[in-house]
Amino acid sequence: MIEKVIDELLQKQNQVRCKQVSIRTFIAIKLSSELQRVVLQRQNQLMQEINGVKWVEAENLHLTLKFLGDTDENAVKRVWTALNDGVEGISPFSLVAEGIGGFPNSNRARVLWLGVGGNLNELNRVYDGIETALVNLGWPREKARFHPHITLGRVRNGALPVDLRPWVEGQEFKRMGSWLVKGVSFMQSELTRRGPIYTTLAEILLRPN
Repeated sequence: MIEKVIDELLQKQNQVRCKQVSIRTFIAIKLSSELQRVVLQRQNQLMQEINGVKWVEAENLHLTLKFLGDTDENAVKRVWTALNDGVEGISPFSLVAEGIGGFPNSNRARVLWLGVGGNLNELNRVYDGIETALVNLGWPREKARFHPHITLGRVRNGALPVDLRPWVEGQEFKRMGSWLVKGVSFMQSELTRRGPIYTTLAEILLRPN
């Protein structure tokens, strides 16, 4: 069934963009709708006090596991198969959105994010399984240490970095809620002038052996 869905999606894309031979893709864990609402409330609080930030829309909030970049459309099915292999035998688990921070640091943040806690052992199992499966398809293994986070927004070009220390030390972002991770999402990212448009290519459910 999922193969048919992927085929239909790619056929539609080829009809619209017949010259395109690759699509931008990434692997992510989506948030629950309840947690999305809580995060949106916190975003609205920040918007009132912080200028010059392009905020991530609520429906686009996610935890990135791996950015694949340009992916040959002929490789999409192979990636889907590899993802299934990578998470085989892993049961659903809970994560927690907690704390706020920024890259490169909280004092001069250009990327604003929420931290992730909870069952990090299982999250790392998922991450490692996907990394290994995709290395076998030719994607390089990430050199940087995995730092799970949920991006809230990015400072616009020309705007000053943000000092997040007042919010890091406050209580509003200490613990915003948990959610049950039932699977991982294979996503397409299409860049537009208004911002990225995300399309779900496939959902890979977590199941115990």
